[in-house]
Amino acid sequence: MTITNNPKTCIALGFFDGVHRGHQKVLATTVSLAEQLGLTPAAYLFRRHPSTILHPDADVKLLTGNEDKQQFLESHGIREIIFADADANLLARPGEDFIRDILIKQHRAAAIVCGYDYRFGAKRACDTNDLCHFSQQMGFTVQIVPAERADDKDISSTHIRHLIESGNIQAANALLGRPFSRTGLVSSGRHLGSRHGIPTANQQFTQNLILPQNGVYITRATVSGIPYGAVTNIGRRPTVSNDGTINSETHLIGYNGNLYGREMKLAFFRKLRGEQQFASTDALFAEIRQNIAAAKTYWAEHGPTEHDSSSQL
Repeated sequence: MTITNNPKTCIALGFFDGVHRGHQKVLATTVSLAEQLGLTPAAYLFRRHPSTILHPDADVKLLTGNEDKQQFLESHGIREIIFADADANLLARPGEDFIRDILIKQHRAAAIVCGYDYRFGAKRACDTNDLCHFSQQMGFTVQIVPAERADDKDISSTHIRHLIESGNIQAANALLGRPFSRTGLVSSGRHLGSRHGIPTANQQFTQNLILPQNGVYITRATVSGIPYGAVTNIGRRPTVSNDGTINSETHLIGYNGNLYGREMKLAFFRKLRGEQQFASTDALFAEIRQNIAAAKTYWAEHGPTEHDSSSQL
């Protein structure tokens, strides 16, 4: 594939939360059209979710942070990524001004690509029909990408968030086109697992990013580029704690060493069970050993690097 260094751009529009299969279709169309027209493939997106700009107290849980999002966009061939620091004034601009003054004049758009349901301008008043009208007025190429569907439903970030929050990781992964993942630093815990011969890595994640439903999951933990089969508990640890804090505790199969202060990426593959309160810590760790055995069986069949269509993240 040959992409020119033409300063004019072919811009993909969207928020791209999760960079799921529907988004990937928009990105592939953008790269293909850019190649046809001799343009630079680009993406324009808000740094923050629009709901949090208009309503600062809104609690919006996202599938991906901007750092991961950028890497995903780059891995799909986008050469120029524009994270806009949007504010209420930008969101209040008429759609025609947004296209002409920002995309064309500031970011050199000669072509624009978006999904079928993209809306823009003040009060989201403009849709793809308006975008096609503006393209005729202003002389840029436009391409509207139809929905990507699965199980007779349009793939959407909202639906994927619902699947993850309900613990249906396998269905969410199928729509994402890769395993759902979270990345964070390993912090010191209570060492309760180590005292029972099952050391765990404790993590807390960025507050505005979604976590799976409380429970125990088969995961893959990646440290310094090395993947390990793992089992992860997400939850409040009701057997050993009553502070109500959501924790992530991961046992890495076959790993021996100190992970404190290191970055670890968790990819989620399958839910084993929901959160439970046990009668004793002995009963808890007996169950954990069974969960680890189930994870070992899974990884013996699949291998810790299989079933991941994105090697970049």
